[in-house]
Amino acid sequence: MSVVNCNNSNNDNGSNSNNGSSGNTNDGRGRGKGRAEGCMKYEAVVFDLFGTLVDNFQGSPAEQAYLRMTDILSIDGDAFWPTWRSEPFATRRADGHYATFEDALRDVCRAAGVGYLAERVPAALEFRRRVLGQSMVPRPDTVPTLTVLHDRGLKIGLVSDCTWEIPECWPQTPMARLVDAAVFSCSAGLKKPDPRIFALICEKLAVEPRQCLYVGDGGSDELAGARRAGMDAVLICVPYETSAVMSRPWARQWEGPRISSVSEVLELVSAES
Repeated sequence: MSVVNCNNSNNDNGSNSNNGSSGNTNDGRGRGKGRAEGCMKYEAVVFDLFGTLVDNFQGSPAEQAYLRMTDILSIDGDAFWPTWRSEPFATRRADGHYATFEDALRDVCRAAGVGYLAERVPAALEFRRRVLGQSMVPRPDTVPTLTVLHDRGLKIGLVSDCTWEIPECWPQTPMARLVDAAVFSCSAGLKKPDPRIFALICEKLAVEPRQCLYVGDGGSDELAGARRAGMDAVLICVPYETSAVMSRPWARQWEGPRISSVSEVLELVSAES
């Protein structure tokens, strides 16, 4: 159920009707209270990261990165990568099961029956940090959209299933300053669609789930998970990633609303939409 925020910016005597302060108060992060353009359906918008605010890390750049990492470590990639991508190893990397990259590497190599050069692990880890950091480039409409949401007084959250490198690189992105709270699965020890990860971002934003719109490309069954947690949810599928997004059963099965760009979120949060 959507929540319509229709608090008037000012009452008849020019003060805020809820807290007695000026209609243009600031919350300490540059966000103006009472400046929303009309009524808002939600108090917060929570975004996925890859496939939503930034493109999915896939295709040729990803394949080249995989090849380079196996070269650095002198690993048999044909044996290593299928195991690395398989379960339970993918989930263990995302939910914080492994304390370090080398813990994950050792476990996967043992399962795949391959060896690696331990002295080259630091170089491989630095390579992963650099490549994944470079992949976190906002889509053209991401920062403008986040800025408008911020200026309208909505809280902005992020929930990402990811490995250790992402929270390390996140603060350096132009998106970080516009996001009020972020939850990374590897740090939280929780992975989508676990309802606790959605509850955690709501707690950090100080909102109820019913006051949130969740936006994601459908990975990890996140949309149904967000909806079960009490949020409204929308699938984002940009045209040039249709094949990748729709290869996931959760995205194909999603019968809720869909958008094809980040900027379309602005229409969804307006009560008139």
